Amino acid sequence: MKKVFSLILTVFMVAALSVTSLAADGAGYRDNVSNRFEAGNYAVIADDADINDAIAAGRTVTVTGVEAIGNIFAAGQNVYVEDARLYGDIAVAGQNVYVRDIAAGGNVFAAGEKVVIGGHVYGSVYAVCSEIEIEDGTIIEGTCGISCSKEPVIAENASITALNVSIDEPKDNSTAKKTLTAGAKILMAVKSVVYWAPAMMLLSLIISLLFKNNVTAATETLTKRTGATFGFGALALLVFPVAFIIMCITYIGLPLAFILLGIYLLLIFVSQTFTASILGRLIFTDMNVILSGLICTTILVVVDRLPIIGTLVSWACAFVMFGYVVLAFSKRFKKEDKAVNKATAAEAAEAIGASCEAAGVNAGETSTENASGAGMTASESAPVASTETVTAQQTAAGEAATCEANAPANETKAE
Repeated sequence: MKKVFSLILTVFMVAALSVTSLAADGAGYRDNVSNRFEAGNYAVIADDADINDAIAAGRTVTVTGVEAIGNIFAAGQNVYVEDARLYGDIAVAGQNVYVRDIAAGGNVFAAGEKVVIGGHVYGSVYAVCSEIEIEDGTIIEGTCGISCSKEPVIAENASITALNVSIDEPKDNSTAKKTLTAGAKILMAVKSVVYWAPAMMLLSLIISLLFKNNVTAATETLTKRTGATFGFGALALLVFPVAFIIMCITYIGLPLAFILLGIYLLLIFVSQTFTASILGRLIFTDMNVILSGLICTTILVVVDRLPIIGTLVSWACAFVMFGYVVLAFSKRFKKEDKAVNKATAAEAAEAIGASCEAAGVNAGETSTENASGAGMTASESAPVASTETVTAQQTAAGEAATCEANAPANETKAE
């Protein structure tokens, strides 16, 4: 009942405040049956003796000097209902609620952080609050039902026919946590292992069958470059969140950001199983790789449930996973650069070979021309022609030898 009452008053207050946001200060209205409406930051209904219902909402609401045939409804941050005479009910909700010097023929419903009640209530009072004060001289002829978190302050001269107080003490979960024995904690850990061990073993089997080459390469990388694996893994694991935020800020990078986020989370999830497969090959060298991976996966699942140690193991597995990915991509890019360099070296060697062939042809032509000239003027030019022919042949041979010597060197330099 208390929860229902509190909910009704809260909904009423929200609805009233919604009206306030649309109204200017002092916006008021009276309908044809004398219902008075007031809304604004400072909503005031004062000194009106001809009202059916009075309805007000705002940041600060004041209803004073009112005589109403019907009811008074008020909601706001600070609500004051004072010196009011009415036949009906009063329903108020706010952070601070003051209902003083009233004469209400019906009931009073109040909800707020602090509630103050004073006057003569011919019906009952129902209040849901953190703290409540009932002033001196207050008369409540019906039931006074209070639900609050602190002991109510009730004046000695206040007259209440029936008082029903419910103190809602804050819940202390520390007691419940203390009652959890060591045996119960162990049982919870065992239940967790019973579920996750088979699940992770299935994932380990899939990795061992479908990504056998990757596990082999990761094992070799971890063995030869242990420091680099952990270092680059930690760097990638910590840098990605920053990169993700930057890509989201750029707006055009949103699709790529969420794709990479999915890959990032997937790598974290499989990191433990992937690392277990690597450890299986390093520890159980003579055992079947699938069986060794399953054994190490089960061990890591159990260790992961241990306090502190489990957290450190999880981080280490993530470092290994991300480190392998970073180094694998780096190695692939180096292979592509090396292939490009080899292609460039081959093209250079072909160009040098073509140049050498051209040099050989030119040397032969020169020798032939010199020999012909020598035949035509044998008696006068024979010694000169013979000398030029030998010089041309020696030059051609030298160029060819230079080409052959430089070609391997050029290939090596290109590589």
